[in-house]
Amino acid sequence: SGLAISAAGAIYVADTQNHLIRVVTPAGVVATVAGSGQSGSQDGTGAFAAFSLPLSVALDGQSALVVADGGNHAIRHVQLQGTSGTVLTIAGAGRSGYREGVGAAISFDQPTGLAVDAAGNLLITEGSGHRLRSLYRSPN
Repeated sequence: SGLAISAAGAIYVADTQNHLIRVVTPAGVVATVAGSGQSGSQDGTGAFAAFSLPLSVALDGQSALVVADGGNHAIRHVQLQGTSGTVLTIAGAGRSGYREGVGAAISFDQPTGLAVDAAGNLLITEGSGHRLRSLYRSPN
């Protein structure tokens, strides 16, 4: 249901019903980046990670993909270089609701859309929550 296109022309896809994150290369090759294909919530690498209805993807400008994992009410991070396909949950408590905070202390009500601004901040729409939320990048 969601697409993000890299500068090199790769198309990253949130394959919602199959619970996968896929890529279509400029040569037309389709590959799975992350996800087991079974609904679940599991951080891990490649097929050892699990999503539940991923709805949107966005490139963060730093060799990673951000995923709105709608069924898990979470925001996930997928590393695209080095440890390719490593998935980490960066925000969301795994249950529906509205709560501000950091990391797992945050609650989302079905995150559905994502965008990354020029400063690297993440903007999130919530389908069921009818909100626009933001996660600010740490100034490291």
